[in-house]
Amino acid sequence: MTALNFCQDCGAALQPHMVGGEQRNHAYCRRCRLPRYDHPLVVVTCFVACGQRLLWVRRALPPQRGLWAIPGG
Repeated sequence: MTALNFCQDCGAALQPHMVGGEQRNHAYCRRCRLPRYDHPLVVVTCFVACGQRLLWVRRALPPQRGLWAIPGG
Protein backbone atom coordinates (compact mmCIF):
# COMPACT_ATOMS: atom_id res chain seq x y z
CA MET A 1 0.00 0.00 0.00
CA THR A 2 1.34 3.46 -0.88
CA ALA A 3 1.89 6.06 1.84
CA LEU A 4 -0.27 9.15 1.58
CA ASN A 5 1.56 12.36 0.67
CA PHE A 6 -1.33 14.76 0.04
CA CYS A 7 -4.75 15.35 1.63
CA GLN A 8 -7.64 13.72 -0.26
CA ASP A 9 -9.89 16.73 0.44
CA CYS A 10 -7.78 19.87 -0.01
CA GLY A 11 -4.55 18.67 -1.68
CA ALA A 12 -2.23 20.07 1.01
CA ALA A 13 0.98 18.20 1.84
CA LEU A 14 0.55 15.80 4.77
CA GLN A 15 2.84 15.90 7.81
CA PRO A 16 3.63 13.13 10.32
CA HIS A 17 1.71 13.80 13.55
CA MET A 18 0.88 11.97 16.80
CA VAL A 19 -2.90 11.42 17.04
CA GLY A 20 -4.62 10.95 20.40
CA GLY A 21 -2.78 8.63 22.76
CA GLU A 22 -1.30 6.48 20.00
CA GLN A 23 2.44 5.82 20.02
CA ARG A 24 2.92 6.24 16.28
CA ASN A 25 2.71 8.99 13.69
CA HIS A 26 -0.15 9.36 11.25
CA ALA A 27 -0.41 11.46 8.11
CA TYR A 28 -2.00 14.75 9.22
CA CYS A 29 -3.42 17.65 7.19
CA ARG A 30 -2.68 20.95 8.93
CA ARG A 31 -5.13 22.80 6.67
CA CYS A 32 -8.10 20.49 7.39
CA ARG A 33 -6.82 19.72 10.93
CA LEU A 34 -7.57 16.02 10.46
CA PRO A 35 -5.56 12.79 10.45
CA ARG A 36 -5.57 10.91 7.14
CA TYR A 37 -5.46 7.12 7.30
CA ASP A 38 -4.25 5.03 4.36
CA HIS A 39 -5.91 1.88 5.73
CA PRO A 40 -9.42 2.81 6.95
CA LEU A 41 -11.43 0.05 8.64
CA VAL A 42 -15.15 -0.46 9.05
CA VAL A 43 -16.31 -0.71 12.67
CA VAL A 44 -19.69 -0.94 14.35
CA THR A 45 -20.71 0.63 17.65
CA CYS A 46 -24.01 0.46 19.46
CA PHE A 47 -25.84 1.99 22.39
CA VAL A 48 -27.31 -0.64 24.69
CA ALA A 49 -30.08 0.81 26.85
CA CYS A 50 -32.03 -0.62 29.76
CA GLY A 51 -34.62 1.90 30.90
CA GLN A 52 -32.71 5.12 31.61
CA ARG A 53 -29.32 3.38 31.75
CA LEU A 54 -26.67 2.96 29.02
CA LEU A 55 -23.99 0.28 28.80
CA TRP A 56 -20.40 1.54 28.63
CA VAL A 57 -17.20 -0.53 28.49
CA ARG A 58 -13.72 0.23 29.77
CA ARG A 59 -11.08 -0.02 27.03
CA ALA A 60 -8.61 -2.87 27.62
CA LEU A 61 -6.21 -2.04 24.77
CA PRO A 62 -4.30 1.04 23.63
CA PRO A 63 -4.91 3.67 22.52
CA GLN A 64 -6.80 5.19 25.44
CA ARG A 65 -6.58 2.05 27.56
CA GLY A 66 -8.70 2.31 30.71
CA LEU A 67 -11.06 4.99 29.38
CA TRP A 68 -14.81 4.51 28.99
CA ALA A 69 -16.17 3.81 25.50
CA ILE A 70 -19.29 2.76 23.60
CA PRO A 71 -19.33 -1.02 22.91
CA GLY A 72 -18.11 -1.80 19.41
CA GLY A 73 -15.64 -3.59 17.24
